[in-house]
Amino acid sequence: MRTSRQNKGRPANAYKRWEDKELRLILSTVPTRENITKWAAFFSRSEAAIEVIYRWAYSSKAHVDHHVEHNNVTGIPARAWRIAKDLGIVTRGCP
Repeated sequence: MRTSRQNKGRPANAYKRWEDKELRLILSTVPTRENITKWAAFFSRSEAAIEVIYRWAYSSKAHVDHHVEHNNVTGIPARAWRIAKDLGIVTRGCP
């Protein structure tokens, strides 16, 4: 858990787990600079955090699987990709 000193200058919700409904809301909009800025303010997160969600959502399944396997991470990469597919977002290299 981060202390208030470590979060100094960071958005209020930095490092908090994303809810699937939040990811779904973000991914229901196109990844424009305007939307990234809007969602960052709305969720009290950094613009970089929103960009990461879009990047994983638009990645190929092979890229996500490789990242999860080699970095032992299952959070945002897999969840953002799954929700994007549920919303009908199709990317290059995806079945």
